[in-house]
Amino acid sequence: MNLFKNKFVVIGLAVLAALLLVNSFKPLWQHGRPRVAPPAATAPKNSTAPGPVVAYKPPTPAPSAKTQGAEKEPAIDQAHAGWAANSAPRRDPFQIRQLPPGPTDLLHPPAMEVLRLSAIWRQAGGVAVAINDRVLTEGDTILDFKIQTIGSGRVWVDGPNGIEQLVFDYGGMLRSVSRELYMLRNSAVVGADIGLDWPYRLVNGITNDVKTAPWVVISGKVLQKLSSGSYLVAVDRQSQLSLQAEDEPVIVKNVPLDLSDKARLPPVRCKLVGNESYTATDGHLATKQLYDFGIPCAPPKEAVQSLLAQKVFLLQQYAEADAHGIELEIESARNGNPSAEYLLGQRYRIGEGVPKDEKQARHWLELSAAQANRDAQSALQTTGSQK
Repeated sequence: MNLFKNKFVVIGLAVLAALLLVNSFKPLWQHGRPRVAPPAATAPKNSTAPGPVVAYKPPTPAPSAKTQGAEKEPAIDQAHAGWAANSAPRRDPFQIRQLPPGPTDLLHPPAMEVLRLSAIWRQAGGVAVAINDRVLTEGDTILDFKIQTIGSGRVWVDGPNGIEQLVFDYGGMLRSVSRELYMLRNSAVVGADIGLDWPYRLVNGITNDVKTAPWVVISGKVLQKLSSGSYLVAVDRQSQLSLQAEDEPVIVKNVPLDLSDKARLPPVRCKLVGNESYTATDGHLATKQLYDFGIPCAPPKEAVQSLLAQKVFLLQQYAEADAHGIELEIESARNGNPSAEYLLGQRYRIGEGVPKDEKQARHWLELSAAQANRDAQSALQTTGSQK
């Protein structure tokens, strides 16, 4: 303890304590001064320590000869890195936004939605198809689709979604199911713009399928606009209503159409929900039957599963019929039918229903051409010129 009696030791300790005290107050007088970003330190390869968080800045291209002498951009001020004060609400830049399943580009629906294959003709010198009531050949374009290959029972088109197949859809069943599934997948995106034909609507908090009873079709003349989307309508006789009196007006609400008095209400599906009173143009109070158009809504899960099952079944039926047709075609070709030989050769040429095989294609085309089939002769000339 004699050490602390030495005045020089005591003075040294006092000076050291004063320096420590001054250093502890250093952040207070430096507050408000602009900070200069320290030079970026190179982290070791095995280091897991996170680096400083700065605003994203896209990589700049390497300087060219013209920009070698240009002034360098100032370093990012880490104290102010982040969103601008008047920009959009803050959002986590690393948050992953999940897209809905299925196609999301509503401007480019699948080919089966907008194209209808109704005929394929093969004749000497070429082949043609009827799509949307237009006669087309390979290389032609319809809407946003280019006819790439015409097969015996289907057509390959190249469009915004890549290569797609068009098949015959007898009765329009496959096409309508495909369209409805496409709309279902995009119902959250389409929203209120899904139109008057959307099959699922909300009435009194319950999801309805408008294709089932007791939904009815109403059309007629608008006698009075009661409010936005609500009209007093003189119903046409062809409407699916059983009214007590002929031409008895009804009230229709939630119709997504802006109509005026004396305008015509196009055929729309509505559901009877009761009666409603309204103030007539002459000022008196009247009561009429109330029909609700409903609010378009997402379909129940069971409806989506049912449509998927329908599409799978229809495609399976088509595949089985196509396979049976190929078997009959092969049998007929083996029996020496020149038309069947030609069709089988074309199948092998493009790989439709059978493995693609140029040797087999030429074999069957030559057999058909030997029997004076002009289509086969033309196909052989085209194949030869392509080589």
